[in-house]
Amino acid sequence: MRMNNIKFLSAKKQRGLALIMSLVILLVLTLLGVTSMNTSNLQTLMTNNSQYQTSALHSAEEVVIAAEAVVNAHIASGTTTQPTGYYYIGVNAENEIDLSSFNWDGTNVASVGSAKYIVEYTGDTTINAASLAWRQSQGIAGDTISVFRITARAPASRGAMRYVQTVFVTIDAPAS
Repeated sequence: MRMNNIKFLSAKKQRGLALIMSLVILLVLTLLGVTSMNTSNLQTLMTNNSQYQTSALHSAEEVVIAAEAVVNAHIASGTTTQPTGYYYIGVNAENEIDLSSFNWDGTNVASVGSAKYIVEYTGDTTINAASLAWRQSQGIAGDTISVFRITARAPASRGAMRYVQTVFVTIDAPAS
């Protein structure tokens, strides 16, 4: 009779242990599920942020193209009236605009939608023999070119902001 009694006690202990083990396994699986959901949410936020940044970059690049068209139209018109967002810097680096403290909400800033740009005319320079200006598919050393620096700033959703800066060169100088 003792043998039967021992088996009966052992079976009771195992049933309680199985319950505890199943609860521990359930807790581990729940923690894995919650961690996976948090990781998935973080990846979604990172993907959205990347999409916003890319959208802002595309907007800034489109504004640079629009600014280049404004510069070309200004040169073609021959007018001495400077378009909005146009600054004459010259070859003197002291006149350069400090973009870290530049007021993008100022009055002499051009805008295309919510994006804004400025054009800095840095003056004319003569091309030396080592570089070429292409006019009608032929490089001409000694040619004078006009150099512009175009800076565009474009916002996107959730505070994403992109800046694009490019150097734009023309053979013809703006009217002075």
